[in-house]
Amino acid sequence: MRAFGYAAFAFGLAFALGAATDEGGLSLATRASRVLPLAPVAALVGTLWAATRARGRGEMRAALALGATPLDFVVPWTAGASLVVAFAAAALGAGAAMDGFFPAPPSAPHFAWTGNAFEGPDLGIRILGDGQLEAMAKAATAARTLHHGRLAAVLVTALSGVAMALLGATWTSAHTRRYLGSLGAAVALTVVALQAAAAERITPLLATLPGLALALYAGYECRRTRLARSP
Repeated sequence: MRAFGYAAFAFGLAFALGAATDEGGLSLATRASRVLPLAPVAALVGTLWAATRARGRGEMRAALALGATPLDFVVPWTAGASLVVAFAAAALGAGAAMDGFFPAPPSAPHFAWTGNAFEGPDLGIRILGDGQLEAMAKAATAARTLHHGRLAAVLVTALSGVAMALLGATWTSAHTRRYLGSLGAAVALTVVALQAAAAERITPLLATLPGLALALYAGYECRRTRLARSP
């Protein structure tokens, strides 16, 4: 469960940094929902950290010399780090906010003259005739929904998370260029697709394709990779 601990630490650090830099007045659930898209990255950090330490301390060399196979390390590392991804996917499936996946620019506040004051229900303030500010009931904002948006967010998280965990578990210096290229392409395409889906230009389900491609590539690399028997 070492990879799980490292992945959970990375996810917790992302949450702490996000909470420290977000605007005030946000609920804990809102702050947490904003870092859910980073769960796959946390899984990558978890498996890569575990693999690096195992090689550096000679654990892998000793185990391989005794007859262990690379999969004896890759499978538990990937499974452990994927628990963080499973938590994020479950939170999204249970109704967590999806602002981190489908961001929308805030609308300009609306003020209306009522005869003796300007009322801004979006901000929850009233500007009286003498310029004084007065609190008023804030209008409830309807949650923004996209058709298949929640399913897409869950699939993006799950596919990308497992793929990144696998890549981190099999990462060696010989793979750096290939892995960085594939990760960069998948992340860039996913971000562009999510932005396009948020603007309602494409269906959100198309945003799952880069993660699916990355998962297939990670599975291919997992099968063909022979982890070095020396650090």
